[in-house]
Amino acid sequence: MADQDQLFLGINGRVVCLRRHSGRELWRKKLKRGSNITTLIVEDDTIYAASNGYLHALERHNGRVKWTNDLKNLGFGVVILGSSMQSAVAGAQAAQAAQAASMAAIAASAGVIAATSSSG
Repeated sequence: MADQDQLFLGINGRVVCLRRHSGRELWRKKLKRGSNITTLIVEDDTIYAASNGYLHALERHNGRVKWTNDLKNLGFGVVILGSSMQSAVAGAQAAQAAQAASMAAIAASAGVIAATSSSG
């Protein structure tokens, strides 16, 4: 199964993996001391999921726990996850969009030049 066909949900102290195109459940993992709010982020082959004062690293393909950190002395509030990888992806997408806009502008001006040359 291609990684692009996976959709991950954080819900009620669990991480659930669904097939994106059909909605079929592939696996689910109950987290240690999970709570109603479970936040997550996916990087490469790892899902980082936070719930009830714990951060877990899970294998993307089967949900097996790689490690758990109890986030000692930080409490049990909602965890907002972010990573440097997100910034790299956003930067690459912005660069691709800028390149596409440049190519479109070049193509448009080439069309104007060609039309002007043939009419004159």
